[in-house]
Amino acid sequence: MAKKMLFVLVCLTLLTASALAASEAPAIDSTPDKALLLNLDQWLAANPVKAGEKPKMVKIFESPRSAMFFINSNGLVLPKHFHTSADELVMIYRGTGEMLIDGKWVPVKAGDVHVNPRGAVHATRCAPGEQLSIVSIFTPPQAGGNDRVSVE
Repeated sequence: MAKKMLFVLVCLTLLTASALAASEAPAIDSTPDKALLLNLDQWLAANPVKAGEKPKMVKIFESPRSAMFFINSNGLVLPKHFHTSADELVMIYRGTGEMLIDGKWVPVKAGDVHVNPRGAVHATRCAPGEQLSIVSIFTPPQAGGNDRVSVE
């Protein structure tokens, strides 16, 4: 189920970007500059995270319209924050935890997708002893590479 949701989410993002660019001359303006087929299970196996280690976050794709990251963590805590320039789509691929959504901590598990518009305060934390694997898509990419503003 999670793999199907990931596939649908990625396809919608890419189709939306394609539709917006349809009126322009064909050009590849992304990094990487070629089509990819990625296997998240393989990436996670190659990027294990032990308890106490910093989360591994890798930018998989970026264009002027979107950016996609794979995140693998054990004990992840992302404090309250918001984004000034980008909407964020977060898909929980593996594990369980909680996300702060509309001021309330909500349990999340594999297969859940959080749609977070820019300016909305949110946070993420792993369940104790859990590994949390996430696919995060920003549209457009975060201004300056990181538009996160912490909230106390």
